[in-house]
Amino acid sequence: MKQQIASIKAIVRHPADIEDLRVLLETLNSYLAAVNKLNAEMLKGAGASSLVLDRLNAEMASEGDRFSTTTEGFLEGQVADLGANILMRIKKIGWINDIIDLGNSARINNFKSQALRDPGTMQLAIGRVEAMDAVFTELDPSLKDPQDRALMQETRATATAYRDAMKDYLATFLKLQDLDKSRTLSAEKAAELAVLLATVATTEAERISKESEASLEEASSVMVIGLTVATLVGLGLAIFISRSITGPLQQII
Repeated sequence: MKQQIASIKAIVRHPADIEDLRVLLETLNSYLAAVNKLNAEMLKGAGASSLVLDRLNAEMASEGDRFSTTTEGFLEGQVADLGANILMRIKKIGWINDIIDLGNSARINNFKSQALRDPGTMQLAIGRVEAMDAVFTELDPSLKDPQDRALMQETRATATAYRDAMKDYLATFLKLQDLDKSRTLSAEKAAELAVLLATVATTEAERISKESEASLEEASSVMVIGLTVATLVGLGLAIFISRSITGPLQQII
């Protein structure tokens, strides 16, 4: 029985359970000591003291009752703890499933946001990870095993890093989106200016063409008048020269 108590003591963690096992071992030792004293007294035969025997029997009965009471209390406590542990385990399974579902939803929305170039879907993915952090907060106090706590903390840190990466991506995406809008506005403005410049250039070319045409007509008119005047002057000179030559000749003849 001592070996069984020692085996149980090696796996219990609750202070009340450890105290119950200490009391069990103590009452068991006291009971065995009373039994040994009783046997030693009975070996005296007729010389045995009835008072001593009565006292030892009473001591064994007391320690036996104490042992039984402590054993029953320990058993009831273990049954209650088992029920509580089962309920807590069910809660932990639920929390872990919630974390898995939120993580999968965050990844799906992240990929969808990048495929559709939709910042709203990325915000939804970030919200899923932040909701996951609240579940981690509920789960944390229920974990007693150091390995479980270390694994939970590692998973939580990974989720936080994933959330921060999505936030950085979203901030960069929004900046590029604003830059793209500014670039589109600049392109539209440049197109408007190009149309305006083409219109002005066409109007100016038409004006210059008309002015050139008018200048050409004026120059043509001046040239015709000049040629006419030059022709008349030439004819006048020709007549004058002819007369200046023929006149003296006629006088000689």
